[in-house]
Amino acid sequence: MGFLNRYLHSMTLRVEMRVKRRDAEVWMSHKMLPEDLKEGVTLYEQKKTGSQ
Repeated sequence: MGFLNRYLHSMTLRVEMRVKRRDAEVWMSHKMLPEDLKEGVTLYEQKKTGSQ
């Protein structure tokens, strides 16, 4: 049972991070931010979450 809970929690976090990343990309696109600023935000988020 513990393994299943850890797995579901992990999957939930991944989905939440993916949705947050997509929402940020849509928002940056909508606000027409310069590409270098978009890249900076993306790199910051990757470092903050430890994802590649």
